[in-house]
Amino acid sequence: MTDAETKNRIQSILGRMQKIFSDRSSISRQDFIKKNGLTTGIDYSFSLTGAEIVGNRDISDLVCGCTGLTKVFCHLAKDSGLDLSVVLTANYQDWEKAKLRQTGNSKPEGINGHQIMAVRLSDGKLHAFDLRSPLKLIDGDVKAGNFINPSHFIAAILEPAEYEKVNTYQDIQNLYASGNRNNPRFSIRPARRLPAAALLKAKAQRG
Repeated sequence: MTDAETKNRIQSILGRMQKIFSDRSSISRQDFIKKNGLTTGIDYSFSLTGAEIVGNRDISDLVCGCTGLTKVFCHLAKDSGLDLSVVLTANYQDWEKAKLRQTGNSKPEGINGHQIMAVRLSDGKLHAFDLRSPLKLIDGDVKAGNFINPSHFIAAILEPAEYEKVNTYQDIQNLYASGNRNNPRFSIRPARRLPAAALLKAKAQRG
C-alpha cells in the first residue's frame, strides 16, 4: 500500500466517523450518566467498545470522549490493512503534580490526557494524527516520553487489540503514569521539553 493509499483510507474512516456522530445529541458525559442512572460513573465511558459506541445512537462523542473515539476508529479500521497504533498522551503539568502526590502504593489520579492515532508509513516510522477531518499528520517522533505538543507527552503506544482492554478510568491513569494499565507507579521519563524549533512551529500552527 502506498502512503497516498494509506492516507486515503484514513480519510475515508474519518469521514465515516464524522457521519456516525453528526446527528447524535450533544449531551455531556456527566448528564448522560445522570440521565441513565449509571452506577459505574465515569468508568462507563471508558468501558465502551468501539462496536458498542457505533451501535448506540444515544452515545455522543462527548460521552465517549477521545478514548472512545480512538476505539471507534480502530473498530472501523479493523479490515482496512492499515498498520495502526493508539497513542496516549498525558498533560505534563498534571503528570508532575500527580507524581508528587503519590505516596506508597496510592493510585495516580487527576492526570488529563488525550488519545490519538498513529499509522506506519513506507518509511517504517509511526506518524501520529488526531481524529479530525481532513487528515493532518503531526510532526515529531512517535516514541514514549517524547512531547507531541508543548503541553502533552506520549505516555504509551498500544496496538488496537491491547487498547481494547482499557476499560476504566484507573486504566487510563496508570497508562499516563507508567505506560502500563496494570502499573500505577510513575516510571515514564518524559523529555523535559520540545526542541526550540518544534516549540516555535507548534506556536505558529496555533496562530
